[in-house]
Amino acid sequence: NDIVYDINDFDDTTVGAYEHDVRRIAVSMVLAAQENHHRLGDGLNAAEACVRGWLHALRHWASHDRAAFCEIEQH
Repeated sequence: NDIVYDINDFDDTTVGAYEHDVRRIAVSMVLAAQENHHRLGDGLNAAEACVRGWLHALRHWASHDRAAFCEIEQH
């Protein structure tokens, strides 16, 4: 039996620091690359791109005012 991780494994199953989710998905990128016979550097690059994408999204949403965000949530 193979153990397979994907994006659905990073849901809110427990309350904890968000950093743990970011670390887990970054590690998963490295492990997935290794499992698929890619070089370690490829996995590290994928993990870095993933974290950079997360930071970009975080900055994007942080730049919006709270009222606009609440309005989006209600639709």
